[in-house]
Amino acid sequence: KGSGQWPSVVVLEQRVRWTNPAPNMPTAPPQVKVEGYSNAGVRCYEYLRQAQNSSGRRTPVIFYSFVEPQQISAVLLGKGIREYPMDYQCVRKGYEPLVSLHQALRRVL
Repeated sequence: KGSGQWPSVVVLEQRVRWTNPAPNMPTAPPQVKVEGYSNAGVRCYEYLRQAQNSSGRRTPVIFYSFVEPQQISAVLLGKGIREYPMDYQCVRKGYEPLVSLHQALRRVL
């Protein structure tokens, strides 16, 4: 809940580990235990939206991942969130990854 400006766009990976391996790792929250690392990007998206609720701002989010875009969209659709470029887009990392990411960025900036 900082007082700074919101970014113009946020790029998220869908699969992110909970924490770095360490001898005394913190216990994962219940949501992470249930969903695992495979929905980390969606959790970050939800945290961003919760933080923005009072600001009236909707920072566009690009999921840039090896996870199939349909899988990410299905998880979000299950939460009642539909894909709209100024809200979120899914771009699959692949053969020409920067081309796809660049195109997605151009749609929102």
